[in-house]
Amino acid sequence: MTLPSSRLLAVSADDASAPYRSISDAALHASEGDQIIVAPGTYSPQRTNERFPIYIRPRCQLLGAGAEVCCLDGEGAALQILVRPLDPSQSLVLLGDETVLSGFTIQNSAANAVSNEHGARILVLDNVLQRSAQHGLLVFGAASAVVQDNRLLNNGLHRQAYTPPRAVAGRQGHHIYIEPRAGVANDVVISGNTMAYAYADGVAVAVFDQPSGVKVRVQVIDNSISGCERNGLTIGSSFGPSDSYVFIDVRNNRIFDNGSYAIDAEAAFSLINRVVTGAALSINIARNQISGVDSGINLAAGYSPSRGARLDCSVLSNRISNVKRYGMRLIGAVGMDGWPAEGSRVQTVIADNVLDRPTIGGVPLFVQGGVAVSGETVSGNTVFAHVVGNSVGEASAIVVNDGLAGNSVCIVDGSQPHRRVDGVIPYDSP
Repeated sequence: MTLPSSRLLAVSADDASAPYRSISDAALHASEGDQIIVAPGTYSPQRTNERFPIYIRPRCQLLGAGAEVCCLDGEGAALQILVRPLDPSQSLVLLGDETVLSGFTIQNSAANAVSNEHGARILVLDNVLQRSAQHGLLVFGAASAVVQDNRLLNNGLHRQAYTPPRAVAGRQGHHIYIEPRAGVANDVVISGNTMAYAYADGVAVAVFDQPSGVKVRVQVIDNSISGCERNGLTIGSSFGPSDSYVFIDVRNNRIFDNGSYAIDAEAAFSLINRVVTGAALSINIARNQISGVDSGINLAAGYSPSRGARLDCSVLSNRISNVKRYGMRLIGAVGMDGWPAEGSRVQTVIADNVLDRPTIGGVPLFVQGGVAVSGETVSGNTVFAHVVGNSVGEASAIVVNDGLAGNSVCIVDGSQPHRRVDGVIPYDSP
């Protein structure tokens, strides 16, 4: 069988001799495997009659002349902000399978700047994604996505707050939002990007609105994340489904001057009125530089309603400074809003970190078994921790608390000195 030859489709806003003046027209006439080459200029609905979303067919490449000189401007085009369920078509650019997007500034979307078709494999390289009303990049059920060397600036401008079925405060408006879906690999690499200011988080990944058993693999490596109003990273293995599994590797990032946590991760935190069972999160947090946040790293196996959540984590060689309350907090389970949190298990190694004393109280390192906010049933939650080689000052800077009766923390033999506190240390949240 003879495969069709790929073509180069040239686009220019200013050169009348170019085959296409509009990116939209070039994309419409492209065939699989073609390259769309876009000259310097500004491309927008008013200037070049762009129509959104611009769909990039499978195995095509959309290549701009460089983010400094090539701009796709949504001009606030009439896209709709959706919270649940999200819709990737509400984006300026929609990527098909095996597509590449590179060399653009993409800005002023009334919803998302860029997204992808369900199940696609995509490469998003060396772009500026900025001033979107919702997300800079919505990674929607991707088989695989590589997001590398981009700048994501000032996203979430609509400041979309919402209340899920369970009455907890939610936010939309991330630089990169990873929406895992059933039936695909959800394998995502986020590397070498600079992210500054988002209404919600720099990077967020959470399994939500899906059947049981979703699996996700995410790597967040060598990024700079700052100025986000909530967290640098938010990771939820399950916001509702049971038996989900998320593996995430967070290495060599600079996460600073964000509003709440640098990294907030939990295996189970149901946003619906249903108990999550069997959710699992495996997370490696290594060699990150964290500063200027309320608390550095917040990890929990389960927030109620949850049962049987599992958290396996390694926290290695991070530098955490200039935090207000905790350098790191690890909790087996937290009961909230009258719902139970039962039977979670945490296994962790916390080693070779440098954790400065917080500026307004708290401790550099706090490990707790189980706690209730207002009298919930919280029992059978266990934490097994090997804590070694951390620089925290005096031994009292590491605090261990079983919490409510029926919960426990085991600091394994060979760990460094620490202070065990009886009774229940209340839960507090920024």
